[in-house]
Amino acid sequence: MVMQTKMPKSSSRKTSKRGVCEFRSIVQTDRQLPSDLELITSQLDVDGCIAGYSILGRLADQDMKPAKWKTPPHRDFANLPLAPASTFDKDGTLIDPQAMLSFVKRYGFLRKKCSEGWYSQREQRFIQPTSELMEYAKSDSSVISNLVESNPHGFLRYAWRSNDKVALEELRKQAASGMTANISADSGEIIVTTKDVWSLVCLLFWRDYSLGKTAICANPDCPAPYFLRKRKTQKICEAGDCVSWAQRKYALKWWHENQAKKSTKKMRREDSDDL
Repeated sequence: MVMQTKMPKSSSRKTSKRGVCEFRSIVQTDRQLPSDLELITSQLDVDGCIAGYSILGRLADQDMKPAKWKTPPHRDFANLPLAPASTFDKDGTLIDPQAMLSFVKRYGFLRKKCSEGWYSQREQRFIQPTSELMEYAKSDSSVISNLVESNPHGFLRYAWRSNDKVALEELRKQAASGMTANISADSGEIIVTTKDVWSLVCLLFWRDYSLGKTAICANPDCPAPYFLRKRKTQKICEAGDCVSWAQRKYALKWWHENQAKKSTKKMRREDSDDL
């Protein structure tokens, strides 16, 4: 799987004002997609909700095709829907099993854990990161490590919507520790290789965050609120329902600011005529 970053087209290298050389780069990860996937759900809790599940599979001789992706993996992962909540575990969240299975089919296993030729990914209900929890984590780094390991989905969502410096720094560390860099002998490009899909998600998130692209859709009912804006003033994603919602909201605001004033003036004229 290969993804190219956007760099100046005039040259493969240029010197910035700070005296730092900039290179065109390519980001890649394991090219093999999984096959023979099997979804195994674990015990149900007292509410009949799934407590967790595992996805098993082998790696097939089939390359990823980024050109066919409708959305990049970090946005797709952040927007994966959650399984029904459990009253037995109110603070715990779990990605919907079928949604996670589709994600693995498209991008590969989030983290590779192999045993006797079989790869697996385990998902369980786990607490969502909060500002209070992250404040406590400043004095205990193991809390952050546990959150990322047990609930990467929730951790990415929290960093995306909160811009919490501690969470952002942890995702930067996750990206940096999960990649290697080399130089192409043919083109002179920097080739960045991530060890798994989670490292790729962290790297792409940091790239878009640093460019000011990561945003939350203003529509409270948006089914995929974590999006990448194309301009700084963009407040909604480009989904049809969200565009219609924004248009209705703008029309209502315009009516209140214009038509309501006209109605008030008309009523005042009618009252003066009666006098």
